[in-house]
Amino acid sequence: MPILKSDKGYYIIISGRCGITYFDEQNKEFILDAEMVNSPLYDFVVSSKNITTSGEVLSDKDIKKIIQRVYELCSDNNIKLLITEN
Repeated sequence: MPILKSDKGYYIIISGRCGITYFDEQNKEFILDAEMVNSPLYDFVVSSKNITTSGEVLSDKDIKKIIQRVYELCSDNNIKLLITEN
């Protein structure tokens, strides 16, 4: 499982067909609903509406921050994401 790290302390683990796990600077875990796709345009489809963490409701601001960070880490490592709102 590839681990992509930021120099700011957050990172993601790409679990292949099982999705993407994001860890913030405090090592808090967030699970992103992601599906690997066989496409020349994208490697994964990620749902911005289905991010879970242990019992906490995330604000729109939190969700946008997580999506932005995951997108940047993947983009920096030549992994193409399609972000959906489903």
